[in-house]
This record gives sequence, structure tokens and C-alpha cells, in this order.
Amino acid sequence: MRRSLLLGSIASSSAAALAAYDAALLARPRVVKALTGGGLAFLGDLNAQRLEVWGRNRLRSEAERAQAPPERMVFDARRSFAFTTIGAYWTGLFNHEWYNLLERRLPMAGGGWPRVAAKVAMAQLIVNPFMYLPVFYLWTGLVLRRSLKDTQDKAKREYWAMLQATWLVLGSANVVMFSVMPVRFQAVFMCGVSFIYQNILSLLANADRATTRKDE
Repeated sequence: MRRSLLLGSIASSSAAALAAYDAALLARPRVVKALTGGGLAFLGDLNAQRLEVWGRNRLRSEAERAQAPPERMVFDARRSFAFTTIGAYWTGLFNHEWYNLLERRLPMAGGGWPRVAAKVAMAQLIVNPFMYLPVFYLWTGLVLRRSLKDTQDKAKREYWAMLQATWLVLGSANVVMFSVMPVRFQAVFMCGVSFIYQNILSLLANADRATTRKDE
């Protein structure tokens, strides 16, 4: 009986929270999407920072474990700021405008799979390779105080792996999103998907920074 009441209370609270979020989304879509994108980007990078420390501790030899206690995570605020802000701007604000523009130019009503394919192709073959990733590297490089040359060198080293991760996670999500998701929920849906993506992106983009912090 208590379990049923608890489950009912959770379901009722969840429904109320979703209704409140939907109302806020209708009232102030850009603000809500920016906060959602930034918040999930923050959580994704925070989780990635924790995974990096966990991975380094796991790979320590028995001798290293005997000599020193496990490494503790030191929160990298500058790195977190870089990911949170790019998430708020791109995943929240840019995607809001972009998906609405796509729907105006290529409405799904009566379009079927050819429209889905066209939208996915534009997102994954034009926007992400030639707009998102360059902006990502320039912005994170600026926030993390890298020189322009260091930013360019880093992008050259990582670009292909980053693009493959983008296609794998965001490309497959785009197929589902453009197929079944109403346009007003599309940016929010991608904010949710971006939590997984941000973990991958953060781990790939910050491998060198994580090593530097370990050696400090």
C-alpha cells in the first residue's frame, strides 16, 4: 500500500513538473532552452571530470596505490564554464532558431522520410562540421586561454574523432527527433541527448588538460 502511494506521488509530482516545464517552454522558449542546454552541458562535463579521475585511479599499479592515496577530483571551473556556456548558446539558443528555420523551409507535414533525410543531412554534413565544431574549438580555446596556434593544432588532432562522435550520437538522435518530435520540443530533446554527447565531447576535448592537471 505504501509503495503504491509512493509511486502515485512520484508520478503525480513528475506530471506536475513536466506541465510546469511545458508552460515555461511556451512562455519563454529561448530562456528555458538555454538554461536546459547549459545545465545539461554542466552536468555532462562534471561527470566527465569525475570519469577521468576514476579512470586514472583504476589504472594505477599496486605500487602506486601503496605509495599514495587515490587521486581526488579537483573541479576545473574554467573548463566547466567553457562547456556550460557553449551548451547554453548552441544547444539551447542556436538549435531553437535552427530547428524552427528548418521546419519553415522543410515542413514535415506530408514530407515523410525525404524531409527527415534532408534535415539530418543539413545538420550533420553542413552545420556540425563547418559551424559547430569550429565555434566549439574557438570558444573553448579562448576560455581556457590557449593561443590561436594551440587551438588550431588541437582541432587538427581531434577533429575527425570529434566529428565521428557527433555523427554517431547527434546524427542518430536527429533521425528520431525529426521523425516524431514536434518542433517546439526539438531543441529540448537535443539538450537531453547532449548530456551523453557532452560526456564524450568533454573526455575527447580535455584529455590533454586532464593530463596537465594531474601533473601539476
